[in-house]
Amino acid sequence: CFTPAAGGGKNMAVAAGEESERAPLRVLLVEDDPDHAELVKRGLEECRASVELVHVEDGEAALAYLQRRDAPDSPERPHLILLDLRLPDGDGTALAPQLKEVQPDGEVVLLTGFATLESAVAAVRAGACAYLVKPCATQELLVTVAQALRQVRLPAGKRDLSRRAQMAEKLAAV
Repeated sequence: CFTPAAGGGKNMAVAAGEESERAPLRVLLVEDDPDHAELVKRGLEECRASVELVHVEDGEAALAYLQRRDAPDSPERPHLILLDLRLPDGDGTALAPQLKEVQPDGEVVLLTGFATLESAVAAVRAGACAYLVKPCATQELLVTVAQALRQVRLPAGKRDLSRRAQMAEKLAAV
């Protein structure tokens, strides 16, 4: 994972899985607000030289994109899906499980400009690994992305146990 370096160091931390700096971070951003999409892209690029960000504006386009890359070994499968809660064609919490079904090795982070306790609980139940309130600070975005990428890199068995523990912690905090 990556986080901004403090005090003049290089702007890249080595991944939990010792991923090479040259390996691109593949992100699918499902966001109907082009201004927010641009902020997210700039925030990710500030910290990592190689970001492959695909931006789609609704759930239908997100599912279509993932289904075109459905082969498990496809080099284009996103590591991370940043998903808006309110989309023109539906609700992000309803879409998240569908996206996870098509891309089970990736993680979903829900984004919202309309945070409520109910939507946070719904995000956890939908399988999101995180819930961010828009507009989020670049540092908050980067820390969340780093945590999500650690989850992506966990071996399958550990990933399931980790996800269950995270859900229990999040629900206990609510």
